Order: sequence, then C-alpha cells, then structure tokens
Amino acid sequence: MDRKYMLNDLLRFSAEEQMKYKLHLAWKSQDELEPYDEFCESWDKWVFWQRWRGPNNNNDFNREYIFSLFNDYKCKEENVYIYGGAFKVLKTLSDFRETYIGYDVELTPLLEPLIGRLVLRLTDYRAPRGRSFYLESHMDYLEVLGILPQPVNELKSPRI
Repeated sequence: MDRKYMLNDLLRFSAEEQMKYKLHLAWKSQDELEPYDEFCESWDKWVFWQRWRGPNNNNDFNREYIFSLFNDYKCKEENVYIYGGAFKVLKTLSDFRETYIGYDVELTPLLEPLIGRLVLRLTDYRAPRGRSFYLESHMDYLEVLGILPQPVNELKSPRI
C-alpha cells in the first residue's frame, strides 16, 4: 500500500507552531479574479491577496503568520491547491475600509523553493467556507500530491 504524505511530513510543525498560522485558501474573488492567474501574472498581485481585508472588518489574518494556498482551478480534481508562500503579518492596519489593504506582510523562507510548485489536496470531507482557517484544524487533511519541476507561472502547459 502506498503511503500518503501529508503537509506536516514536510513542515514537522509542533502543535504550538501550527497555532501561529492562519491557513489562507484563496479562491476566485467576487469580481471573478482567479488567484492562480494573479499568481502567474504578478508576484505583487498575489501578495495583495494576503494584504486584502475588505470592507466588513473581517480580521481573517489575526495570527502571526499566513500559510497561503491558491486553488488550482485548472486541475480536473477538486480541492487541489498550490502553495503560495508563508507570510509574516507585520502589522494589522486600521484604515482598511477605503483601500481594502488590512495587513503589512512579508514573505518568510518557509518552504520558499516550493512556492508555486508544491501541490496539495484538501482531503477533509467538510467543504471549507470562507478564506481563512486555523492551520491546526486542517493540517492532517492537507495531502502532498507532488512537487512540480517549475512554479506554475513558469510552466508552458496551461494544465498540471
């Protein structure tokens, strides 16, 4: 029988380390932008997804770090995500209502060579609603499907 490798087989996070992270599952925005496409088009556009807060005062990224994944809408399988980086939340901004920018963030070195390459599947039977979750609640459900030879924004094929 083949052994499944889970995200924490790579990270080896303790329970305490997991509790420092919010899991960002980026999906298509209300204005029909796909995070996959934004990642491929521009790093700055992708980082904006980590900084966005919106007008409703949802303080989604209220932990020290964001572990960010974006939905691979081009994949034929459901619940497949690509690693988009881990970000340290430097500051939570209070003037977000006009700009929708709610966080100052910086990329951390966590799995940095795997950004855009690490492919994961969320195996939890519960379909997540929303965009941010406690990492410790989903760590055991993030299966490693593989590592692409190049980041998706450098691949010539439109499909993985």
